[in-house]
Amino acid sequence: MLKEKKQFIPTPSPQRIDSIPQDREMIGNTSMKKLIGIGSNGRVFKEMIDGDIVAVKEMTFRNAWQAAAEQKIYEEIYDTEGDIVINESNHLIYITIPFFEGSSLRSLLKKGRLSFEEKCEISISIAKNLEHVHQIGFLHRDIKDDNIIVVKKNDEWNANIIDFERSCSLDDNEQNKHYLPYSPWLRGTRFGRWLTTVCRKLFQRWTPPEYYDESLSVGTHSDVFAFGKILEKI
Repeated sequence: MLKEKKQFIPTPSPQRIDSIPQDREMIGNTSMKKLIGIGSNGRVFKEMIDGDIVAVKEMTFRNAWQAAAEQKIYEEIYDTEGDIVINESNHLIYITIPFFEGSSLRSLLKKGRLSFEEKCEISISIAKNLEHVHQIGFLHRDIKDDNIIVVKKNDEWNANIIDFERSCSLDDNEQNKHYLPYSPWLRGTRFGRWLTTVCRKLFQRWTPPEYYDESLSVGTHSDVFAFGKILEKI
């Protein structure tokens, strides 16, 4: 279920629990664990917690603020209530986020069995969900086929956008909306410009050019650019 727009103030306060067991049964009563994804900043598990199927994202201490902010974004967009737990003994952070049945759009497209009508239906569902993310007040900043879960229920295709690690508020200052792959002191240097060029070429498949060029404005059009790349692939 999606939530109506309201002002978002990123002030998460992680709960510190020192006595979390090392076997990860740490949020409520966990009865199921299955690794479903590995990303650049952590792992994602499918778990049954207190009778509900959820996704649990495991991250390191260095991503504490990012983890807390991402969990709050999921709450805002999908109208859910999650938990965030810090395990100081193994330096890991766990957040609970919604689990969506289905497969990634990338996996689905590899099968190549979609009709033109089905492709249109999926594209419209993605567009509606992306519009909702923007209406709530966020930029996703990492729209790609791996971050879209699609499922067919009652002969109708639905898409859900996931992975808000790079998301930011539309109200953030312009500098925070750009990708910053290097330290601020490198900006304006020859090496900094070279690194920006390399990043552009590596990630240009999905990434709008403005994310690596601070002279260009970042906004909802940046997500739309990435969505256009998805349409091109579909």
